[in-house]
Amino acid sequence: MLEKIDLEYLKKEFELPEETKFVGYAIHLENSDEFLHNYNDSPDATLMTWSPSPVNAKKFHSLKKVTRIKNNIKPEARIVWLFDLGKHIAALTPEEVN
Repeated sequence: MLEKIDLEYLKKEFELPEETKFVGYAIHLENSDEFLHNYNDSPDATLMTWSPSPVNAKKFHSLKKVTRIKNNIKPEARIVWLFDLGKHIAALTPEEVN
């Protein structure tokens, strides 16, 4: 399970610019390289759409919530950290952290 990590540590570890902003967690399907874009759960149905770009990913601010949703809809998916680099959104995975 993904644990909270010091975001300043991640910035240094990945040599991200100082002004880089953490924008949230996202759910990523590694095999198809897609990010959860939209999610709506009701008693009648669970609706979700996926996007190939982290820019369009649904951003979660709670690690607990993103973990619960991932486990409910796609247990095989992974949670990634999203960082705003200005012109791009970077999706970083726990496996990339030494």
